Amino acid sequence: MRIASQEKEDRLAMLSGQMGNCTPSITNGFSYSEKDGSQLRLQHTQAFWPRLITLIAIVLLVYPLVACGSDNVLEDVHASAAQLTLNENGKLGPLSLSYDLARDAHISIAFFDQGGQRYVLRDNEPRTAGKYTAQFDGTYSPDPAKPDRRVLPSGQYRYVLTATAAGQSQESQGDLSIQAPQTLPPSIDKLVAVPEVISPNGDAVDDQTKISYTLTQDSTVSVFVENAAGNKYFLQPATARKAAAYGLEWNGKIGNDLMPDGTYNLHVQAQDNIGNVTDQSHRVTLQNGGKSELQITKVEFSPIAVPLGGDLHVTIKVKNTGTTTIQTFGPPPGTAYTTNMTYNNWLEDDGATPRYYERPGLWRVAVSWNVAGSPYPVRWGLTPDMSPLAPGQESTITGTIKLLPRTPEVRFWASVEQGGVGFPGGEVAQTVIRIGY
Repeated sequence: MRIASQEKEDRLAMLSGQMGNCTPSITNGFSYSEKDGSQLRLQHTQAFWPRLITLIAIVLLVYPLVACGSDNVLEDVHASAAQLTLNENGKLGPLSLSYDLARDAHISIAFFDQGGQRYVLRDNEPRTAGKYTAQFDGTYSPDPAKPDRRVLPSGQYRYVLTATAAGQSQESQGDLSIQAPQTLPPSIDKLVAVPEVISPNGDAVDDQTKISYTLTQDSTVSVFVENAAGNKYFLQPATARKAAAYGLEWNGKIGNDLMPDGTYNLHVQAQDNIGNVTDQSHRVTLQNGGKSELQITKVEFSPIAVPLGGDLHVTIKVKNTGTTTIQTFGPPPGTAYTTNMTYNNWLEDDGATPRYYERPGLWRVAVSWNVAGSPYPVRWGLTPDMSPLAPGQESTITGTIKLLPRTPEVRFWASVEQGGVGFPGGEVAQTVIRIGY
């Protein structure tokens, strides 16, 4: 599309070429001769006055235009197609709107339906001089503050591209037809995150949030969190989903990396095949996040020779080498075991419910041996009163194990237990104990 009187621009260019520059030359209207060998005399020719008057008239008429050039800021505006067709299998005719800017300007692009309703594609956005192409997929944003997108209804539209520079605006218009199926956009209902505040530090207290939502129709769904700077981190990439109820958990990590403390916007976003996008969000706050780590610094099994039925004394010293406080669970240090017992032997008052069991996120020390009937049957809490262990804090745990196996030698070792994770310390201080009988 040619705009802004190209014929006028071509005419001015011709005049500029004929004149050479903005100062007209009138020396052809004069002749020079010498008088008495020294005095220069200017003589007027016969055609001087008519030619001078003509030149002055031309200069006064076109000089401002020739000197300043074209006032057009917007040039060569054209659409790649006159119709955009969409169906449930996707877009069949992608459309682009190209234009040139002769100088820096602010650009607005809007579409108007036959009733005059305005749909904004670009709104007063700054652009430097150059060539541009704006892509149009047939959708618009009903609320600029939200990421939702809606497909324009089928019909005839007029696009208007406006460029504003130095307080002056110039616009170009064109017609566009959109053909799209009449479908309802996807809907996301009952988005919930419980709890809304989590402390992902491995202490088994609010380490993760449980997320649930209901999708009302088949869509492509992505789940991500967004920080205060607008950066997005995906919990689930875009995946085709059937209409159903869904749930997932988030422990504050993206991959293996724990996100910094702060408030995040959790987004569930659904898109259908023709471009409708629906977004629902929920705030989740991370606080007191950190790394849980417990290291054994000393282990002692004594004596190394024990009579059958005698007690093996165990001393284990640990240090919280993580960045967060860790919680613990019983049995308390000092609890006496036999090699025929486990930590499940102690029951509640009902006589049936184990008092001590594996609890996710809680830490204990553990002891096992090569002829044990189950992994790490002996476990002790880190502190006598089950108080938490702060970063850098140390604790010494002691206890006894009555040796009952009728075998001359038994190999013992120690480890630390992180509930729900396992035994990250490995087998520490393997020691052979001789049993006499």
